[in-house]
Amino acid sequence: MSTIAEIAAGLRVDRSVLMGGTLLVQGALAAAGEGDERAAAHLIDAARAHLHAHDPTSAARTLLQAQSTAPAEVRHRPAARDLLAQVLGCPDTPTTIVQLAAALGVPAT
Repeated sequence: MSTIAEIAAGLRVDRSVLMGGTLLVQGALAAAGEGDERAAAHLIDAARAHLHAHDPTSAARTLLQAQSTAPAEVRHRPAARDLLAQVLGCPDTPTTIVQLAAALGVPAT
């Protein structure tokens, strides 16, 4: 069985932080045995937290990370689509979020 440090060494990331036996990779959960869907679900939860903290820019960036990690999670997960609609309704919404919402057919709330 690999240790978290060994897993971290094998990942191609810009930065990684070891915390409490869990490897956080650019905000995504990448513990041993967890796939892209799990990482995307974690990113969607993190995006929700950013939005609750009144930081729609970080929420948008995190949603885009989830989309690039596991597109089906953002496309088909109701919580992700609802969150995307909320971010879309914020002032100064990034163009990439507008494009993603249009591609997925998600209207602003």
